[in-house]
Amino acid sequence: MKLLWHEEFCNGPLTGLAIHNDEKVWIMMTEKDETIESDGSLPLNPGESYKKKKGKTHLIKPRIFAIYRLDSDTLKQIEDEHQKFRDHIGYQKEHDWSQLKPCSNIPADHIGFVKIIAVDKSKHKLLGYIPHTEISNYVISRQIQPKTEEKN
Repeated sequence: MKLLWHEEFCNGPLTGLAIHNDEKVWIMMTEKDETIESDGSLPLNPGESYKKKKGKTHLIKPRIFAIYRLDSDTLKQIEDEHQKFRDHIGYQKEHDWSQLKPCSNIPADHIGFVKIIAVDKSKHKLLGYIPHTEISNYVISRQIQPKTEEKN
């Protein structure tokens, strides 16, 4: 699976449009990623791993996404809305690096163009679930601490 662009984002994509088996699909996070202290004896689910941290074993659980097949009308609607965002705000939601373009001047009235795309999951076929570790270009952002100047 390859993520084309995200809609909602919090330390990584929460929803967005992806390519799965040559088909455009909508993905929605259903379980957040977390780290749980463990004795290392639990069986691992897809995408999970164990990591030693400060002498303790932790179970690392990935974000889990539901994959939905979209009907052609919904797909056109969300692609049109996303294109409006690109045209008026920029390309910062892209995950297909070939689509990245420099942002032009953002208009002062850009707030009117920010519309969260909501997909009604009850109207679309659930194809399955996937951990974020199986999305080839998925990135979870980490807060970067600013450098502090050294005092002489």
